[in-house]
Amino acid sequence: MFFVRIIQPRNEQVDSYNWHSHNRGEIEAPPTKHPNSGGMEMRQMMAEVVNIVRSKPDRHEIKAQFDHLPEELQCVTGSASQCFITVSREKCHEKEEEYRKLKEENKALQEKFQSVLAKTVRSHRSSEDLNDPSRESAVLERDHMLQTQEWAKAKYATSSSFFPLRNTNSGTIIQMVFSKCEENIKNKLARISSFLQCPALTEASGATSSKQTSELVREIRNHLRNLYFNYSEAIYRQWGEAALPDDMEKSEAVVKFAAECYRVYSLLFLQNPPITAVWPKEPVSPLYIQHVDLKKLEGTKSRKFLWPILFSEGNMIKNGVVYD
Repeated sequence: MFFVRIIQPRNEQVDSYNWHSHNRGEIEAPPTKHPNSGGMEMRQMMAEVVNIVRSKPDRHEIKAQFDHLPEELQCVTGSASQCFITVSREKCHEKEEEYRKLKEENKALQEKFQSVLAKTVRSHRSSEDLNDPSRESAVLERDHMLQTQEWAKAKYATSSSFFPLRNTNSGTIIQMVFSKCEENIKNKLARISSFLQCPALTEASGATSSKQTSELVREIRNHLRNLYFNYSEAIYRQWGEAALPDDMEKSEAVVKFAAECYRVYSLLFLQNPPITAVWPKEPVSPLYIQHVDLKKLEGTKSRKFLWPILFSEGNMIKNGVVYD
C-alpha cells in the first residue's frame, strides 16, 4: 500500500479564521450587500478548500470537513440570487420612474404645442387646419370652380332651353341665391345668439366687422360650417330652388347650379371671420373687378356684376366679375 503525502509550501498558510469557523460548523454572513458578494464568497470558499486539502493528509478528515459544503454553497448561491433579484427590481423601478417622467414631459409638450398652434391659427389668416375640408382656401378654390366650370356647364345645358343662362340673368340668379343664403344663416345665428345670450355671435356676421370674436363664437361658427359642409345634395337643391323666382323656369341645370351656389356661399359666410358678397351699385375702381371676357377695364364707373366682390373684415378677398 502506498501513501501519498501532500506537503504544504512554506510560503502558504491556512487561513486560521476560516479554518476555525469551518471546524465549528459556522457560516459567516456576507459582510456587505455588494451585488457580486456571492461570487466573492464562492472564490473565498474555494481558496479554503485548497488550504484544507493541503493541510489534511487523511482523506477521512477531508471528507468530514467537506460534508457541510453543499449547504454552504446553497446558502451562498441563494444569497447571490437574492442580491441579483434586488438589484434587478431596483433597476426596473428606476426605468419605470424614468418612463413616467418622460411620459409626463411629452404630455406637457403636446399641450403646449396645441396651445401655440391654436394661437397661431387665430392670429394669422394664412394659417389653416389642413385637415379641415371646409377651410377658407379650400372653399375659395371651390368658389373658383363654381365661377368657371360649374357656370359653363349650366350655360351649355340650358343653351337650347326656353330659359338659357346668359350674363344678364346669371348675375340675377347668383345674387338672389347668395342673398337668400346669407339671410337664412343670419336668422339661424340670431336664434342661437338669443338662446345663448351671446350678442357677439350676430355681430361677427357683419360684412365688415372688425371685432374679435370669442372662442365660443368661433366654435359655434365652425360647428355650423361643418354641418353645412356635410349636408346632402338634396337639401341644397331644395334651398337653391326655393331661392329662385317663382316665375323662372326651374330646369334641372338651373336648380343644380343654384344648389352649388348656395353650398359655396354658405361655407364662405361661415368662415372665421366671415367672407361676404358685396354687389356695389356705385362706381367701382378697376382694382376690385375684372371683366368676364378678360377685357381691360378703365375708369371708375358703375358696372353690371355677374359675380360679387368678396370681402372679409373690410379687406378684399376676391375680385368681382362684371360684364358689358
